[in-house]
Amino acid sequence: MIDCVLDIQLWSNSHRLKLNAAKSEVIWLGTRQQLAKLSQANLTLSMGSSVLQPSTVVRNLGVYIDDHLSMKANARQCAKTCFFHLRRIRQLRRHLDYDTLYTLIRALILSRLDYCNSLFANSSQSTLHRLQRVQDDCELASGLLMWTRWQLTSCRGTSPEGTLRLPSQPRLF
Repeated sequence: MIDCVLDIQLWSNSHRLKLNAAKSEVIWLGTRQQLAKLSQANLTLSMGSSVLQPSTVVRNLGVYIDDHLSMKANARQCAKTCFFHLRRIRQLRRHLDYDTLYTLIRALILSRLDYCNSLFANSSQSTLHRLQRVQDDCELASGLLMWTRWQLTSCRGTSPEGTLRLPSQPRLF
């Protein structure tokens, strides 16, 4: 493994790039039984003058990968970020028209659910349920807006528009 790290370091140097050991992460992937067989001395990697300690979760291209490849860390982080944006959108909801709300939900929340969602294939039901709950809350937030807007237009004596409802997104899982 050390030879592979040294090869990467040589390649980086030949392309005038510096491999920063302080920002580098190492993760060992395997089942619990396989990871238990590794000794602490085998887990650490030395890179130049620094030693890399293994992490249980690493981030690559915005995707969090855990040592068992269960994708629980990625689902947790995705749901956390989506719920944050959903709370912010709910605070602004009364100041936004429907089209703007629809755009914000799609841009800030649904795009995060769609990003690398193929990695969730064969994930546990609890992991998938966490992401499904985000999508359901998006539909709830847009449905509340639809009901409120329908109530306002019907109070004015006009009929509600037929396009008020956020188009139902297909269920992710």
